Amino acid sequence: MLPLPRLPSTPDRSVPLSEINAAPVMPVLLRGIPWLSARFGWVLYTLVCFGVFLFLTFPADILLQRVIVSATRGTPLRVRYTQGELSWRGAGVVRDVTIEQMDTNFPAFKLNRLTVQPSWLGLLFGRPLPLAFQAELYGGTISGTIDQSTDGLKTNLAVQRLNLALLPLPLPGKTGGLKGLLTGSGDVNGDLSQLFSLKGTLELNLSDGSLQAGALGKLPVPPFQSLNGKLRTVMRDGRLNISDLTLTGDGIETRVQGTVTLSTPWPRSGLDLQLTAKTIGSPPPPLVALLSLLPVSPNMPGERRATIGGSLAAPLMR
Repeated sequence: MLPLPRLPSTPDRSVPLSEINAAPVMPVLLRGIPWLSARFGWVLYTLVCFGVFLFLTFPADILLQRVIVSATRGTPLRVRYTQGELSWRGAGVVRDVTIEQMDTNFPAFKLNRLTVQPSWLGLLFGRPLPLAFQAELYGGTISGTIDQSTDGLKTNLAVQRLNLALLPLPLPGKTGGLKGLLTGSGDVNGDLSQLFSLKGTLELNLSDGSLQAGALGKLPVPPFQSLNGKLRTVMRDGRLNISDLTLTGDGIETRVQGTVTLSTPWPRSGLDLQLTAKTIGSPPPPLVALLSLLPVSPNMPGERRATIGGSLAAPLMR
């Protein structure tokens, strides 16, 4: 079989696709880049200058006053501060804050620093909620959120290492100074101006505590060198139901359960509490003598029981 004749070859005139597409486009891009760069630079420069001057001239103090007034409207609280500013995140920061409860003799609380993060969109309509906050006070912090609910305001709290020795809280009776660090959490729901509308829970833990000598009613209280405790309570219908208040220290464990009927002013709140105490180690002689003054429990050997009545200002033990 004879071979087929060889066909005449033609030169390869194919061109890469990238060169075909890039040839007419590249000059256009090269001509547009300088124009785009100059326009973008001026726009960016204008926006940066606008942001800087807005931050420097923004009426932060007036806006913070509006946030605080809106957040405390309808409550018996009055807030004063010496300096306010806005952070770069849009949070309001006020320093040297005093929070007072009007029409009562309850001591004022002083805060080193209070940071609030309101809803800026809601603030345009006079409602800064939901609002996040963090307060630095008495060696620790209290942080949380405030939001609107069907029953009023709903507040969630987180407490971190508050120093009890610095808190302006009067202790019941003539009890001596209480020291220690408080940590815990809680929530309150209701109208803060209506005591009986409040409901919520509170859990606190006391560590590194101590108690100076004093008196609970007519009963002398010796000092505690080492004190730890926990509190579990529920607030509802104007009552504070204490499900567990346990204090342990110097070889003695004390547990309190019952109800505190809230009243204004706070020192008039009524007490209906049951106290049980027992030794869990080797307490010092003054604590042994104190424990012997309590009635013996008829059901639990080695345990002492008593009832605490009266009010927060003048508790009575029997």
